Amino acid sequence: MVDDKKIIDVTGAELKRPYIVRFIRADGAPIEEYFYEQRADADQHLNMFCDDDSGLYKRIAILNDETRTVERVLVFVDGKLRMDLCDHDVVRLRSGYRKPEEARYLFSVSNIHEEFGRCLITPINDGLPLPSSESVGLEMVDRVCSQKDMQ
Repeated sequence: MVDDKKIIDVTGAELKRPYIVRFIRADGAPIEEYFYEQRADADQHLNMFCDDDSGLYKRIAILNDETRTVERVLVFVDGKLRMDLCDHDVVRLRSGYRKPEEARYLFSVSNIHEEFGRCLITPINDGLPLPSSESVGLEMVDRVCSQKDMQ
């Protein structure tokens, strides 16, 4: 997910910038990355694009280089923001990707892969006749709430 890039200052010391804001362009242009020491700074940069309707981006993500995870991703469809998704958010499958009786099933999100547009979903309802976890496309889910909202 994240290349092993070291950022060296003028003294030769390695700078710790564990948060990366990664831009995946809709037109296939090269990926752009911006590095931050603090998660709040990365969030501030990402938040500038929550109202973006330029059509330039498929996804914009915050990656944590230390844990090798995507912590948050903005998903754009037809040039408009469709979803702001964080690791461990609660989602349900969108209609068209589930049977009507499965609308009540809720899942926890993990292992978001911003480049391939996929994530792992794990059922959080008890006793579901579903696999323990499944990899799905980000277009297949709708965000319900954050994990914190469920507590």
